[in-house]
Amino acid sequence: MDRERNGRLDEKLAKLMENEWQTAAQIQRLSGGETLEIARSLDRLWEAGRIDRQAQEIDIGARRKGGGARFRRIRYRRNTLTP
Repeated sequence: MDRERNGRLDEKLAKLMENEWQTAAQIQRLSGGETLEIARSLDRLWEAGRIDRQAQEIDIGARRKGGGARFRRIRYRRNTLTP
């Protein structure tokens, strides 16, 4: 994907973002973009300080005897310090 197209997608997502926490899947449904493109765009916006990111580790299933698994939930929202 070229730089101009990346910029357009970043701007589109930045405008779609709300002040409420949203997962990448929720943002993708709003934008209609490809999963990998959306994920990369969200990373660029976060690195630029335009959006906030919250990562949370969640244990799923029984952790007894080595069972269960860890799930990482990442949510995003519009940075409250930027317009």
